[in-house]
Amino acid sequence: RTFITSLTCYIILVCIQISTGDTHSWAKFLNDGYFLINKMGGFGVLKDFSSEGKILAENFAYFDILASQSNENGTYYPMSLYYEIFNMKDSNGLLDSLQGCLKSLILILGEVINLNVQLKLLQDYNDANFDSYDQLSNILKKALFLDQKVENCKPNPVDLTIFKNTEDVDNHLKLFQLYQLTIQLYIKQSLRKLPPIVPEIQITLHKMNSLLDSLIHTPVKSSLCFPMLIAGLNSVFEKDQAGIASKFNQLMRLYEFAGIKKAWVVIQEVWKLNNNGTLCVDWYKITKKFGWRLNLGR
Repeated sequence: RTFITSLTCYIILVCIQISTGDTHSWAKFLNDGYFLINKMGGFGVLKDFSSEGKILAENFAYFDILASQSNENGTYYPMSLYYEIFNMKDSNGLLDSLQGCLKSLILILGEVINLNVQLKLLQDYNDANFDSYDQLSNILKKALFLDQKVENCKPNPVDLTIFKNTEDVDNHLKLFQLYQLTIQLYIKQSLRKLPPIVPEIQITLHKMNSLLDSLIHTPVKSSLCFPMLIAGLNSVFEKDQAGIASKFNQLMRLYEFAGIKKAWVVIQEVWKLNNNGTLCVDWYKITKKFGWRLNLGR
């Protein structure tokens, strides 16, 4: 009981700090939670604590995957452990309010992020005698597999049964579609290294913008930070940049939490570095330059 109570406090503190736009303290609290979990026997132990343990495990994984530093260091735990917890059927009707019906896509995003870390390590390896082409080919095959996995992913119907009316269900289904497009775009950008200017990116961006416009004024707006960032990174034409600026201004007025403001700062910095859209700019390197640990979970 003391363990679950303590971990609950850490997760709440993480969420509060991220929501207020903090770029330091939330990471300390998440790290404290990590050490607490390990002290109790590791991440898998959370499945032994009924519904509360499962929800806390899902919360921890969510904030871990959407942390800027995970794009450099990888996730705290292997994705196999996160899949094991997320796929447990005994939830006693509890829904993770942070992720809603997005849980399956968040897990795939974690796989993309960890694969991107592998790619960066491979590209940073400067030994002239090291033949990396087979490993690069394997990473590209995995990237294409993950893209197809996102395409075929479906929301769990159980996660939609909690909603009382058709409008809520429609909003969450649109959010699911938006995250599919966002993760597919992120695969193109981070793993296939396609710059924003290419038509393939711009077509995906157009679809994302349409969904963002329809969701900004709905209750799911608290889940738009990551899609908004990825859309902003790939907005290279003047009309698209004006459109994403308008969306950010709307969201900053409507949404009471300040984390979205930090994402807007990152996007403006990327635009300065990539004004013609021919470069693949790593957004997390911008946060590192600012000395930030940015979390896109709220």
